Amino acid sequence: AAELDASREQAKQMTARLEKAQSELEEQRASTAALARKRSIMAAEAQSSVEEKLSEAMAAREELQGQVSQEQHAHRSAAAELDASREQAKQMTARLEKAQSELEEQRASTAALARKRSI
Repeated sequence: AAELDASREQAKQMTARLEKAQSELEEQRASTAALARKRSIMAAEAQSSVEEKLSEAMAAREELQGQVSQEQHAHRSAAAELDASREQAKQMTARLEKAQSELEEQRASTAALARKRSI
């Protein structure tokens, strides 16, 4: 009977230890699950933040590309206007030189006529 009592006492202690270990294991599992949920939430927030910043950066890039495109167009337009102005100036210079040449010829002709009359 004493052996049976000792065996029962030992079984009772082992059962208590087993229940305590199971309780600790459940607490550990609950803690691990809570940490996993927290990590998942933090990862989702970080992902959202990265996506938002990426979206902002892409929008800024598109805006800058638009500005560069406008500036390039304005530069090309200004260059075309400058080329047209240069061509116009070249044509006006040619007309002026022609008019000066004609004036010189007319002066020479007038001077020749004046010399003939005076003779």
